Amino acid sequence: MTVLKKVFFETTEDFLREVLLPSGCFYSLLDGFIFRGHSKSSFQLVPSFLRFYQKELQNHENNLALPFELRGWARIQKELNLLRDFYTRANHNGLKLPNIEFPFDNLSTEKPLADLLERNGKRWPLDSLVGLMALAQHHKVQTRLLDWTTDILVACYFACVGTLKRLSRKGKEELDEPFSIFALDVKTIKRQPMSKRNALKFIVPPYAENPNLKAQKGLFTYWELMPEFDPISLRSSLNPYIAWNKMTEFDRYPLETLLEGYSSLSPLLYKFSLPARESILLFRHLQRLEYGAARLFPGYDGVVKEISENEMFKTLEQSLLVS
Repeated sequence: MTVLKKVFFETTEDFLREVLLPSGCFYSLLDGFIFRGHSKSSFQLVPSFLRFYQKELQNHENNLALPFELRGWARIQKELNLLRDFYTRANHNGLKLPNIEFPFDNLSTEKPLADLLERNGKRWPLDSLVGLMALAQHHKVQTRLLDWTTDILVACYFACVGTLKRLSRKGKEELDEPFSIFALDVKTIKRQPMSKRNALKFIVPPYAENPNLKAQKGLFTYWELMPEFDPISLRSSLNPYIAWNKMTEFDRYPLETLLEGYSSLSPLLYKFSLPARESILLFRHLQRLEYGAARLFPGYDGVVKEISENEMFKTLEQSLLVS
């Protein structure tokens, strides 16, 4: 059975009927799934931090053929540096942060990082950093986390808004370019973990500390890396990163491909796509249900964001559908 099933709907009416209504053929199948919206169907499930690297990785046969600054160990070090900068600046300004069990200042070179990974289960991301990574991701820091929601209408909102912005920029030439909503089967993945040491992990940060995430019913996924270490090469001052360079080959692939390591009798991932023109009708449906920015971004900024998006919607509706 294929891991990914692609379903194309010609109209919003078909999508709503088959996916969101109890009588629809997908309604009961999606129990226990999580969702993510993409403004363009060609986009793959790649975390923001890895998008640049994946372009480079496609041009090289393996990690060892990459320039040193793009290899796996260097990528991990850069991730850690981004988190350190976020933590340091936020902490300096008195913002609430998850507890960190080690000082960031000692992790600017390869050997301390290798020692840290050795002491903390040889995993990346470190368990103690995942909470900080989730907070940083929600505030637009690039990480290897992917945003999801347990509410398919929230995913529809983000897919629609992104598509409407695309139509605003490019006009009628984009009307038939599809957008997508992904649905991922969490229950089956958790019930049947991979036999390999690398696996998909899920994190739901504390909602009390993040009203936006609570309103969006958000959570994150990440692909955990656990290389088979060679203790000699790991502790060598000359070459502490051989095992990581090999294991971070996983960074080459989108989640759609990585999920092929799991076994299931039914698809683990659905990709529902519609033509971009249908984002206008779907957005109107979401408006009626009050799934807008004011709901998903509680506060004054969300209200202003919703006013702006509604104006964009009205302009597009008039210029693209009426003409």
